[in-house]
Amino acid sequence: MIPTISTFGVPAHRLLTRLALVAAATMASPLHAQLTNASAAATAMGNTGTASARGYDAVYWNPAGLAMPGTKGWSMALLPTVIGAGASPISFADLAAAGGQVLSDATKSAWLSRLSGDTPQSVNGLGEVTLLASNLGRFGFQLSVNGGANGQLSRDALTALLYGNAGRTGSAERLSLNGSSVSGGALATVGMSYAFPIGVRFGGASNQSSALGITVHSTTGVALVRAEDNGTVLDNQPLAVKVNFPAILPASGNIGSAGRGFGVDLGAAWEGGAWRAGVAVRNAINSFRWNESALAFRPITAEFSNATRASNFEEAAYASAPAELRDWVTNATIPPTLALGVAWSSSPRLQVNVDAKQQFGDGMPWSVRRSIGTGVEVRPVSWLPLRGGVAALDRGVQIGGGLGLEGSHVRLQWSLASRSDSQFGAQTVHSITVAFGALGR
Repeated sequence: MIPTISTFGVPAHRLLTRLALVAAATMASPLHAQLTNASAAATAMGNTGTASARGYDAVYWNPAGLAMPGTKGWSMALLPTVIGAGASPISFADLAAAGGQVLSDATKSAWLSRLSGDTPQSVNGLGEVTLLASNLGRFGFQLSVNGGANGQLSRDALTALLYGNAGRTGSAERLSLNGSSVSGGALATVGMSYAFPIGVRFGGASNQSSALGITVHSTTGVALVRAEDNGTVLDNQPLAVKVNFPAILPASGNIGSAGRGFGVDLGAAWEGGAWRAGVAVRNAINSFRWNESALAFRPITAEFSNATRASNFEEAAYASAPAELRDWVTNATIPPTLALGVAWSSSPRLQVNVDAKQQFGDGMPWSVRRSIGTGVEVRPVSWLPLRGGVAALDRGVQIGGGLGLEGSHVRLQWSLASRSDSQFGAQTVHSITVAFGALGR
């Protein structure tokens, strides 16, 4: 007889927390497909910076900013970091409220009532680490790692997690994991930028400046995972467990070489009087593809019943993976993105930014394809910027804020944002930047 699998007596929310840790372990960020945002200020101000980025943060936002007023002789930021995680419709706040206790039947039932066939449980993580962002005059350099991960559980899968196949009533029931999946990846990118002034003027605004810029970058696929249920069942008549959860992962010894490609970003910037404007085409050219020869297929099948004990987790050729998994990998590319930005500043104490971004193509499944944001920076004193912003995203909304502490050669920026995502659930995003050098605005 096959024993039932039960979580009775175990704090079930710990199992969900472990799932979140598994997701986080597969990531290194979903916001940007390769180079990362090195400015916590831009995150706080609704993901805006195409018109206003100067110095080290221009490498990502708009390389033309390297030749604009406000970019000093040199600057650098060490380890600017963005970390985010979320879970929905059962949130991490729900898990925290459980207080480490064994969940009551009432709580389990309430949690399950939030899920349906169209609303799976999502657990996700994102992260960006800019190992170094810097500029020396009109030249810029950036080295970054970013990635994202997401796990989705069907209602039956969550039922199994909370109750086991012992069932909500203590009697075994038939449960299917159909609709459950795990996906994620990580990229490492190195980029170099250069900008030059062009002397173009528009209208009669005072103190006009304009520039063009280019960033050339190389991206390496560090890791990739995609697994989705293909018929996993916890059966009750007769009692049996049948697992079918095929996955694509880096082949043994190929973590860090799962993909490769080169890209080019182009940018233009202008300012005059109280106004700044910028346009950037990120990945105007990008050859990145996942390396199929460095990937492998694992069937992840198992069957346990009165008559059968069998499993298969062995690594197999990528070509033997199901077509839908291979299509997912093929479509995980880095398409072009157009970004437009405008900034207005009536004095050094007030700045307003507006940015719009559109990605042309699906790209990485976790990427933000469209963003329209606005943000405000107010300085009650010159060294204390207070920031806030909101952005409408293709799958949700981001609301955030932050502050900074700024000296002539040291700058600290911090931001906190809450993001909703109709596909991956809610996220809380923390961002911090510490920068050094001759810093301008």
